[in-house]
Amino acid sequence: MKTINKNVLVALAAGSMVMGALPVLAASQTAPGSMTVSATVVRSCSVSADALSFGNIDDAGTPVEVSADVTVSCGSANENDAVTIAFSGGLNPDGTTTRQMVSANDANNYIAYTLSEATNGVTPIAIDGTVQPATSDGGVTYTKTIYGQTQSGAAAVAGSYSDTVTLTVTYDDAYVAPQG
Repeated sequence: MKTINKNVLVALAAGSMVMGALPVLAASQTAPGSMTVSATVVRSCSVSADALSFGNIDDAGTPVEVSADVTVSCGSANENDAVTIAFSGGLNPDGTTTRQMVSANDANNYIAYTLSEATNGVTPIAIDGTVQPATSDGGVTYTKTIYGQTQSGAAAVAGSYSDTVTLTVTYDDAYVAPQG
C-alpha cells in the first residue's frame, strides 16, 4: 500500500508540474473600429513664355511686329476649364494698352509697344487684360501666340531696351473627369 500511495503521489506531482507549465487559456475579445482615409487632389498649372524680342530696330521709329508663344502646363487634364492668362502693364505702363521698354543707358528713354492677340495690333491686350489660350490635348497644355508691335513714329536713342511683363494664370483647381 505504501507503494501505491507513493506512485499516486509521484503521478500527482508530475501532473501538476505539466499543468503548471501550460499557459492559461483565456477567451480573446475583439472590438470593431474604423479609420477614415482621404485625400484631395488639386490641379496645378504653371505658365511660361518665349522671349518677345524685337531684335535690332532702326532709330527712325519704323514699327516692328514679332510674336511669342505663352504656354500653360497643367498636371492633369480638364478640357472644360476656362484657363485665362493676365498680362501686367510691365514696369512702365502708359495708358490702357501701351507698355514701354526703358533704355538700359538712360531711364528717360522709352520705346512704346503693345501686345495683342492678332497680327497688326488687332485685339490689343489691355493693361492687366486677360486672354484665353487654346488646348489641343484635352486640357493639359494651353498655348496662345501673342504679338508685340512697336509704336510708329517714335524715334529712339540707340541702346538696349527692355521691359518685364508679369503673366498670371487663372484656372479651376478641381479635376473634372473627361466624359466618354
